[in-house]
Amino acid sequence: MNDSSSLFVVDSNKNFTRKRKLLFGSTLFNVLLLESGSLKDEMFKLFGYKLDTPTASSFV
Repeated sequence: MNDSSSLFVVDSNKNFTRKRKLLFGSTLFNVLLLESGSLKDEMFKLFGYKLDTPTASSFV
């Protein structure tokens, strides 16, 4: 799916085109690993409780 991400996004010219912490493949992987905690807590857990963890709103 990561190699053909343009098939799964709304606007392939804009979505997931810049270098960011939340790339297409890692976002899908994170969705699969989510448990029953809040999105903020799950993001901290996925990124090792670092201060530069992406925010929940950036994930959404």
